[in-house]
Amino acid sequence: MTTAPAVLTTQQLIERSSTARLLLPSLADLFFCCSILWSFFSGLGWEMLLLDGDTGWHIRTGEWILDHRQVPKQDLFSFTRPGAPWFAWEWLSDVIYALLYRALGLKGIVLFSAVLLATWTTVFLRWLLWRRIGFFLALGATFAVSYASSIHFHARPHLLTLLLFTLAIWMVDSDRRREQPRIWLLIPLVALWTNLHGGFLALVAYLALTALGFLLEGEWRRAQRYALLTLGCLAASLANPYGWQLHRHIAGYLSSDWIRNHVQEFQAPTFRTPAHLVFELALFGGVAVAGWLIRSRRLSEALPICYWAHAALTVVRHVPLFMVTAVPSMAGWLSRHAPQSPLWRGLDEDCRRAAQRLSLAPLLFVGGLLAAPGISWPTDFARVKFPQQTVRRYGELLASSRVFTSDQWADYLIFHHFPRQRVFVDGRSDFFGPALGDAYLALQAGRWDYAGLLRQWRIDVVLAPAEWPLATLLKRDPEWRLVSDDGQALLFVRPQASPLPPPAPLPPRGSQKTFALMPQPPSAEGMSRDLG
Repeated sequence: MTTAPAVLTTQQLIERSSTARLLLPSLADLFFCCSILWSFFSGLGWEMLLLDGDTGWHIRTGEWILDHRQVPKQDLFSFTRPGAPWFAWEWLSDVIYALLYRALGLKGIVLFSAVLLATWTTVFLRWLLWRRIGFFLALGATFAVSYASSIHFHARPHLLTLLLFTLAIWMVDSDRRREQPRIWLLIPLVALWTNLHGGFLALVAYLALTALGFLLEGEWRRAQRYALLTLGCLAASLANPYGWQLHRHIAGYLSSDWIRNHVQEFQAPTFRTPAHLVFELALFGGVAVAGWLIRSRRLSEALPICYWAHAALTVVRHVPLFMVTAVPSMAGWLSRHAPQSPLWRGLDEDCRRAAQRLSLAPLLFVGGLLAAPGISWPTDFARVKFPQQTVRRYGELLASSRVFTSDQWADYLIFHHFPRQRVFVDGRSDFFGPALGDAYLALQAGRWDYAGLLRQWRIDVVLAPAEWPLATLLKRDPEWRLVSDDGQALLFVRPQASPLPPPAPLPPRGSQKTFALMPQPPSAEGMSRDLG
């Protein structure tokens, strides 16, 4: 009897005091802070965001744009296609990365990416609460979406698509309930989004399916409204340095048989990881809810769920988009049909209301992280995946040679040695095409004609992961000399083709560790990282 008045009084003080409302975090604000703490102060920590080498060439592209004050339209990084036409379609994201890197180093990159991820999950949580879904159900649904999407938690521009896609379909959800003029803000949003990441097409597809759904429902005026919105967003997407040529390029990229056959993140999910099992459960629930929506004549909601379910089943990188599309409808159905006791319902509603308030706490938290001493921020990419020791010791040799290495390690070399470094292929599979892609796969696999391919491209240095068949063959090849083998990377040179400079001295003992943990067998997976 004495506790309730105290709680009510505290709540009243918060509501009546503008200072308290601004400074005291809501439950959603606490979720934002805990998302960063839980995700990036456990396990690999901040290095988890730097397990993908593409971040390296994004940074260097952004620096080139800043230095030259123009967006590149020709290749900057390879010796196999020098000066060939290239679409740097994430150029604005690259500029952001470059500015962060110049100001704060990799600390700025990982903190920005962590904030993007935490903002995305918090926006999703607030969206569910706005739909009047109970706090605990909304919290569980948000965890499920985040966990199923964690396969793509890398410091790359696609994180912006996760956030923008969620915000956009929240706006559509709101407009379905009550039409509002602000839905037309999606048009300038797409104009910005197009220059940040190619995932703007996900929203165009979502809007087109919504218009079709309204048409099938017999809602002619609303179908026309969303058809016009779709066309407006498509027109806005032409506001990029490449115009309509970008759309043609992306269409060719998505329809490439070579990409679908050889790039893992463009293939179907394997359902062998816990994250994929969460997706599998959501898939069953999404199909069931889509059937219920179709029976209820709510086709404008059902069609996007069915489309993204199909897309996620055929291309694993679409799993996050399916989760964001389907889980709100699933949570809404459960919220209406799951039995709840009055006591639990009251607690749930109180927590939901307590989570909706906005405060400055997230900004203060991020500022505190930025200024706090003692945090071990990364100064290089993840050591469990990239050959830090070899690249540091033989940097001069690598930068001055025609190197063959994995596409991910090529990204890493670009990060360390551009503009001197040129590579055979890197993570831009849309740029190199099937011919060079096949040559890359043939070399790493040690195909019968590997020696001729190395001579054809005048390769004089090979930096090979230890598990590559090519590494085993070069050990026995008298034309090649093994210079370094640290258990992770093997460095070979062709002595008659390239003089061997002395290695750089290693850091003092204790400051650099050698890890025997092997990276995943390189494939073309890392060659396609930048389309949502």
